[in-house]
Amino acid sequence: MRKRSAFTLSRVHAEAEQWHSGRVDLLRRIERYFQKRILVFQTSFFFDNGLITDGDAAMLEEVLLSSKIRDNLLLLINSSGGFGLAAERIIRVCRKYSKSGFEVLVPHMAKSAATLVCLGSKKVWLGETSELGPVDPQLAVQNRRISVHNIIKNYDRLLSRAALAKGRIEPYLQQLSVYDPRTIEQLRQELKLSEEMSIRLLRTGMMKGQGEKAIRTLIRVFIDPEETLQHGRPIYHERAKDCGIIIGTLGLDNPIWNAIWELQLRYDHVLNRAYGKLFEAVGSSFTMPGYRSSAGEPVPCLEEMKWAEQNLGEGSRLLPGNGRKCLSY
Repeated sequence: MRKRSAFTLSRVHAEAEQWHSGRVDLLRRIERYFQKRILVFQTSFFFDNGLITDGDAAMLEEVLLSSKIRDNLLLLINSSGGFGLAAERIIRVCRKYSKSGFEVLVPHMAKSAATLVCLGSKKVWLGETSELGPVDPQLAVQNRRISVHNIIKNYDRLLSRAALAKGRIEPYLQQLSVYDPRTIEQLRQELKLSEEMSIRLLRTGMMKGQGEKAIRTLIRVFIDPEETLQHGRPIYHERAKDCGIIIGTLGLDNPIWNAIWELQLRYDHVLNRAYGKLFEAVGSSFTMPGYRSSAGEPVPCLEEMKWAEQNLGEGSRLLPGNGRKCLSY
């Protein structure tokens, strides 16, 4: 009886803590269905270090090495996004460790930089409620994200009004004086980079053979903020297909969707409780502790930039200042 009690308590504890061993059966079921080797990448929507950053590519490569995965890769990803260049590095790792290309499975959300990862695959598997999103860069200011597109649009509008004004132009010059032209130029380059990456990833992947102009037209909803109006607006599988993205749809009645959703809920429990990121396969699992910044302190990021503390609208300051800000996707 004691052995049985100990075994039961061990199982209960493993279930409560959501250990890797409790997810292996679900991972294997998904592998059998897709006939692929699964690699999981999850980032927290709760903790401040849940952004996709440069170190994630190395962590994923470590899982691939330890699991001896060299082809037929299926990347299960759930993330709110992060840095575009970090996404590009993740795609490089996945392509090199899966010589025939890799596919992506999105149980819930792959937004912004995570969408870039999807665009670098050869096929994206989505459920009826799974979300992709726009890839235009955002300026992280403390706990807010502000569209780089809108900052540039506001600056250009003021400049145009000043040029067309008849009579006194001082009010326009006063508003323009709080913008640093060097900063605006750098933001233009970031906006251009997100578009260039999206097109190049597709030209070397699922849209190979198509021209740059044709791809830009097809994926306008992903790269032009005027199409979606808000960065967080979801792009579901129907619209993604219309853009020429190769999409596999998993219906709500598909038995494998139940397994995928259960697995995602288990990951959500783990990440919301203690961890910022999770990397795993059937044979190995790594986690990164989550943290939240204390009041008044900025969230650390790899590509820190110093900007002004004030609001980034008309009449706000876009000069280097004391506040630490960073660009993310």
